[in-house]
Amino acid sequence: MSFKKLKSILSPPNFAISLDDSPKWSEVENKLGIVLPEPYKEFIALYGSGNIGNFIMIYSPFAKNDNMNFFIQQNLNKGAYLTLKESFPENFPYEIYPTNGGILTWGRTENGDTLNWIVNTQGDWAILVDDGSGDYFEYKGSMTGFLHDVLSGSIICPIFPSDFPNKDSKNTFIGLKD
Repeated sequence: MSFKKLKSILSPPNFAISLDDSPKWSEVENKLGIVLPEPYKEFIALYGSGNIGNFIMIYSPFAKNDNMNFFIQQNLNKGAYLTLKESFPENFPYEIYPTNGGILTWGRTENGDTLNWIVNTQGDWAILVDDGSGDYFEYKGSMTGFLHDVLSGSIICPIFPSDFPNKDSKNTFIGLKD
C-alpha cells in the first residue's frame, strides 16, 4: 500500500536508469544472503536509481555508476561506520548487516546522511537515517512508506533540513545516468 501512496505523490520518470532486471534479484539476494524488502524491489523496478527532490539518492544493485551502485555504496558506508564505531562506540550503537538488527544502506542525502534498513530476519525491517555524527532518526515502516511520509509532510525527519521537501514545488524523481 505504501508504494501505491508514494506513486501518487512522486511521478515515475519517463525513462528510468538502472531499472530492475527481475531475474537478477535472486543473484543480488544470494550475494547479500537475505531477501530484500518487496517495496524496495518495486521502487527499483519502476524508478531505477536516482534522486528525489535534489536531495535523496536511491541506490540500485543494477547501477553501473559507482556512486549509485548499492553494493559499492554499502561497502563504503560499512567501512566508514565501522571506523567511527571503533573510535566513538557510544555514538555508533548499531551493528552492521549481516548481524540481525544491523544496518544495510539503501541511499543517502546530499548532506551525507545515510539511509539504512535495520535488518530484522524475523519480521519487519525499520528505516534508520544516520547523520554520521551519532544522531539518528528511526522510522517503523517500509522504505516507500518513509519516502511517502517525508515527501507528503506526514512526518518530519529532524535530520533533514527544514526546507525539505520544498513545499512550493512538486516532488520530482530524476534518474541518474549510469
